Amino acid sequence: MAYNLLKGKRGIITGALDENSIAWKVAEKAYEEGATFVLTNAPIAMRMGEINKLAEKTKSEIIPADATSVEELTNLFTKSQEVLGGKIDFVLHSIGMSVNIRKKIPYTESNYDYFMKGIDVSAISFHKMLAVAKKLDAINEWGSVVALTYMAAVCAVCAGRAGSSAPRRLTAKRRSSERSSTGVCALTRYTSKKPHSFVT
Repeated sequence: MAYNLLKGKRGIITGALDENSIAWKVAEKAYEEGATFVLTNAPIAMRMGEINKLAEKTKSEIIPADATSVEELTNLFTKSQEVLGGKIDFVLHSIGMSVNIRKKIPYTESNYDYFMKGIDVSAISFHKMLAVAKKLDAINEWGSVVALTYMAAVCAVCAGRAGSSAPRRLTAKRRSSERSSTGVCALTRYTSKKPHSFVT
């Protein structure tokens, strides 16, 4: 049952790849609650996923953007305001990637250039996004940005749990099960009224 909780709200939702993506489910619920938004992902991810299907379902426009590129993020926020007809009320940062894991490189043989690329995509992109939004004054007063992280994100780079000292990577299946059982374990809220105040 929908209650129009987001009626009149404008947003940007990143990271919806397919129906298994948290961002995908957020987009569906936001649409049900009356929000209008644009969808965005890196061009290569868009070719791999089914974002067009989600855009059709939610009557959303897709604006491709590499979240590590300030230039492309600037275009994203500028065009989003044009498409949606005003400043942004909410942004979902649901972006994460590890080249080492994708290439099945053992943890003990991690490629550090790949590791830094993962940090840029998964974490620094969040700061870039907020910096661009602040510079453009693109987020409404009391608007929010939510960044997701999961238990699996922690376990993927740490040593095993209690009783195990061997570094390990979680399989995709285990990551999925842990994510679904723990849900979102950390949210970061950004308020445009106080752009330097974060609550984790």
